[in-house]
Amino acid sequence: MGAYLFRSKSDPDVFAFTTDETGANLPQKYGPWQSPGQGQVISVGEAALTGEIRDALAGRGYYIARTKP
Repeated sequence: MGAYLFRSKSDPDVFAFTTDETGANLPQKYGPWQSPGQGQVISVGEAALTGEIRDALAGRGYYIARTKP
């Protein structure tokens, strides 16, 4: 299973991996969401995903990550 990468416009330190190419399943808490690929949706291959991310994608369809603690 691959994923798509999105970035929060309201908090630029928050990223999300999702199984939904549109990002429609991402929590509104950090929205709006945008692809960091200059308008192109970034697809992430399964080999690049950790077990924790794969588990979250399988369970709820997305994984939220923060670049700064």
